[in-house]
Amino acid sequence: MTERWLDQSHAELSALADAEGPAETRLRDWLAALFAAKRRKAGDDPELFATYMVLVGENSTTVERHIETMIEQLGRIIESGVDEGEFRQVEPETAARAVWDASNRFHDPAYAAEWSRSDIEPAFDAVCELVLRGLHA
Repeated sequence: MTERWLDQSHAELSALADAEGPAETRLRDWLAALFAAKRRKAGDDPELFATYMVLVGENSTTVERHIETMIEQLGRIIESGVDEGEFRQVEPETAARAVWDASNRFHDPAYAAEWSRSDIEPAFDAVCELVLRGLHA
């Protein structure tokens, strides 16, 4: 059940990672889609989300695979940005992990209580701006 719950977001995010267009746009769209999906899961059915949190705690291998899949998708976006000269020369996997860590507040379920706060959107935008400025060529 945990794996199916986590896998639901993989297809949509993978499509964004592999889409045509500027890497900056795809990276921002990818982060926004992940944040929106996590907010929906937490807000649409709080009881199911609480059950999911218990299952996640019991299935760390499944969660680790999910995180690695997400970081691989980020890496593909960053690598294409480097290849196109849009992003500076970085090691894509290392940069992807850094982006994942920097955006943690917006996808880690431990922060779910903050996702409905009125200041969360400006905070998300600020982190995206900071990440993108750090990657620009």
